[in-house]
Order: sequence, then structure tokens, then C-alpha cells
Amino acid sequence: MKILHVIPNIDVRHGGSVASCLGLCRELARQGDDVAICAAGEQRPAGDGEGRQTDGVRIFDVPMSRGPYGVSVAMFNALRRVIPAVDIVHIHGIYRFHLPAAAALCVYHGVPYVVKPHGSLDPFLFRVRRWRKAAPEWLFVEPSLGHASAVHFTSAEEMMLAASTGIFQHASGGTVANAIIVPEGVTFDAANDIAPEEFVEAHPETRGMRLVLFLGRINFKKGLDILAKAFALASRKRDDLWLVIAGPDNEGYASQVRGWLGAAGVLKRSTFTGMLVGRHKQVAYRAAAVFVLPSYTENFGMTIMEALNYGCPVVISTKVNIWRDLKVAGAGIVTECDAAQVAEAILKVVENPVAAREMVQRGRELVRRFSWESVAADMRAHYRGLVRAAALEA
Repeated sequence: MKILHVIPNIDVRHGGSVASCLGLCRELARQGDDVAICAAGEQRPAGDGEGRQTDGVRIFDVPMSRGPYGVSVAMFNALRRVIPAVDIVHIHGIYRFHLPAAAALCVYHGVPYVVKPHGSLDPFLFRVRRWRKAAPEWLFVEPSLGHASAVHFTSAEEMMLAASTGIFQHASGGTVANAIIVPEGVTFDAANDIAPEEFVEAHPETRGMRLVLFLGRINFKKGLDILAKAFALASRKRDDLWLVIAGPDNEGYASQVRGWLGAAGVLKRSTFTGMLVGRHKQVAYRAAAVFVLPSYTENFGMTIMEALNYGCPVVISTKVNIWRDLKVAGAGIVTECDAAQVAEAILKVVENPVAAREMVQRGRELVRRFSWESVAADMRAHYRGLVRAAALEA
């Protein structure tokens, strides 16, 4: 099967949507499919007609156009060349030019396509910048979703939240008529050779401290204002806590986070590491006493699964869409977006190591449900069904 994924950018600094696209494509290729990605890059040259190969996946690079919607003639021309030759197209994200370009070409050539909103239809994000979103929703988002063979959600929670926005013509009772639900995947790596001391060597100010870890994009939706207040509250009861904020600061939001920590009197007990990848990220998970993600909205939260995989207990908010799975499995502590509750959860983990280890063990059992091998096999089955349905309608 020939599969094309279309995404605005494949730079991992742009968040979990990029990592999930790359992870799925690599596994689809490993399982025998002919997989390609068409994406724009910050400083990438236009690719030739053959694309470039990486991890078994062909990548067609196009130069990125500036502007709020990323309108790109190069993107359109690349898609026009590639789409007629594939069996199905998977489009990631909804508010940029790549969606109407790919969707229109798929309709024209009779190629089925899947749209993955990546959490952008959560009511919390849906309300943001309505002045800029209303026009594209009317012009191309709603038509593209309506003509899609399927809309890909990563959880039932995401689908129900998206249905509540009213953007879908065929949605009722929290369900979307053409929805498929396939979770994100996780790469398993025991990393048994990694010692927590490696983090202390890189950040000696944390020596002898219990690390409270946030790992992800430093962004307004992540609840870092909640975390700053919660860490300050927890620190009043324990003087051995140290906050680690690891992740890219693409929007300059870290200065505001530092301001909150300074106002709470705990900036001197905080470390900003910048983006961590590979072994450095694994070391951070291993060194942490607890991983905290108090997001106001979170489509899936791959970092949660990564933390559990590396043996780090987790505290998350009810706005992270897999919170029900975590709670039912007893694999972590779930709170509201409330600083006092988050502080209490941090202390509960730090002060009860036996219970924390039990949560991690149950968490590792939960993580096994989200292997890329299983996720890709599930997605392949959906692709085949959609291709067959499109052939019957042709």
C-alpha cells in the first residue's frame, strides 16, 4: 500500500504531532508499506522528484512560506505530483494551507484521505484566536473534514471534545460519523545502562534533590502557571524538591514562567535545560522523582507514556485526554487544573516511594498497549478498509 502523510513541518522542535507522524511512518514502512511524507521546513531546500530517504520513509521537502496559514505554491506542486500515485493520504493538522491543498487534490483524483486534528478542536484551543480561525473554518476546514474518508482521533475523549465544537456536520451524542480512534504510539527502550547520576553530573545544582520534572514544549496550554504555584506550595513542606523544566521555548514563553517562579520565591530552585532528546531525555526521566503535566488541554501526552516507560511516576490533569486510561489502570495521579491539588499529588508521590513504584509498574503494563507495532497495525487495517470503500464508490 502506498501511503502519503502531509504535515506542515517535520522539525521535532514543533512538538508531539511531528514525533507521532514520524513514529507512525517509520513503523508503517517497517511493516512493509511504501510510505512518504510531504512537509515544509524552516530552512529546507526544495526536494527533487524522488524525495530523500530516512528510516525507510521518503520525505518530500518543500520550502516554507511565511504567513499565518503557510500558503505554499511549492507544497501544492509537490502534492499535485505525488497524490495521484498513492492509495491513501493522511493529513496532520487543520488550520494551514496543506489541508485544503491535499484535500482538494485527493477529491479531484479520487484518493481517500484521513484528517488528524492533533487536538486543535479541543474547546480550550478552539476558542483561541477565533478572529483568525473563523474564516478558514468556513472556507476549507469544514469542507475538508466533511469530504474526508475518516477523521483520526487518538482517544474517545478527543472525539467527544471535538464534536462539542459544532464544526462537524455529522456529529451527535459526542460521536463523529466518520471518526476512527487510534492512539499515539510509544517506542519502548528499557535503557538499562542509564543512571540518574548522569543528570546530576550535567546539572550539579540538583545534587541531593528530589526532581519534579516537566518535559515538553514551553507553551501556554501546558499549565506551567499551575505548576509554578504547585511547586511553590510543595516546596514549603519539603526543602529537597527541585523543579526541572525541559523543552524547547519556541515562543519565548519561558520568560513568563521564570517570572511566576520568581514571584513565588522558587526560581533559584529551578533548572531550565532546553530541549532534551535521545539519551539526555531518558536520563531526565530516570533522574526525576515525579513527572508533572498539568495541561489545560493535551491531545494525548506521549511524554506521559515515555515517563512511565522509564520508571518515572506521573501526575496529570483531567484535561489530558488519556486521563481516564491512566486513572482506571491506577498508573498515576489525576488532578484538576488546580495548584493545590497538583502540589498534594507531588507530595503524595515523593513521600510514598512504595506506592510510587506500584504506580510505575501498573503504568508499564498500560504503556504496552501503545506500542508503535500495535498502533501501526491498527492504522493499516483502517487504511485498507478506507481504500476498499473508496474503490467500491468509484
